[in-house]
Amino acid sequence: MKNLSLILRILAIVAAIAATSLYFISKGKLAEKHDLLTRTQQVLASTQSTLSETQKTLERTESELTTERDKLARTENTLDGVRTELANAEQEASRNKRDLDAEREKTAKLETTSRQLRTDLSEALDELTVVKRGENQLNQKIAELEQANSELKFDLEAKSAIADSILAGRDSATAGAGTGSGSSSQGPGGSRQLLIETTINSISAGDGLIALNTTPEFQFTMGQTIILLQSDKTVGKVQVQSVTDDYAVANILPGSSATRRLTYGSTVQILN
Repeated sequence: MKNLSLILRILAIVAAIAATSLYFISKGKLAEKHDLLTRTQQVLASTQSTLSETQKTLERTESELTTERDKLARTENTLDGVRTELANAEQEASRNKRDLDAEREKTAKLETTSRQLRTDLSEALDELTVVKRGENQLNQKIAELEQANSELKFDLEAKSAIADSILAGRDSATAGAGTGSGSSSQGPGGSRQLLIETTINSISAGDGLIALNTTPEFQFTMGQTIILLQSDKTVGKVQVQSVTDDYAVANILPGSSATRRLTYGSTVQILN
C-alpha cells in the first residue's frame, strides 16, 4: 500500500509537473497565438483596406469596362458602316475597273484605227504629191504649149501681115504701072516698105515695159499694137503707151515671153 501510495504520489507529482509544464507551455503558446492573432487581425485589417481599395478599383474598372464596351459597340457599329462602305467601294472599284478595261479596249481600237488612218493619210498624201507633181508638170507643159502657141500665133499674125502687105504692095504696084503713076508710100522698085528696123532703148521684162528708139517717120500712136520680130521670128507683141520724137514706150502684152531675150541695143523689126 505504501508503494502504491508512493507511486500515486510520484504520479501526482509527475502529473503536477506535467500540468505545470503544460500550463507554461500552453501559456507560451497562447501568447504566441495571441500575437499571431494580433498580427492576423492587423493583416486582416490591412487586407480589408486593400480589399476595399481593390473593390473601389474594381468598381472603377467595371465602370471603365462598361464605357469601353460602349465605345467598342460604337466602334463595331462604325466598323460595320466602314465595312459596308468598303464593300460598296470595292463594288464601285470593280465597276470602274470593268469600265476602265472597256475604255482601254476602245482606246486600243481607236489607236489602231488612228494608225491605220495615218497610214492611209500618208499614202494619200504620197499619191497627192505624185498627182500634184504630175499636175505641175502638166501645167508647166501646158504653159510651154501655150507659150509656143502664142509664139506661133504671133509668127502667123506677122507672116499673115507680111503676106497681106506684100499682096497690097503688088496690087498697088500693078495699079501704078497700069496708070503710069507712082506712090510716095512705095519703096524702091515700086515695093512697099513692110518692116521698120530699130533698136531697144530700154527693157524691163519683169515690169512688162519696153522703150523703142523711134523717129517721127514711124508715125506711132498711143494704143497702137505692133509686132516685134528678130531674125524673121516673132519676139512678141506690144502696145504703145506714150510716144516722143526719140522713143516710144509700150507695154509688153501677155504671151510675149521671147522679149526676155532682148537687151539694150538689140535690133528688132517692127510690123504695124
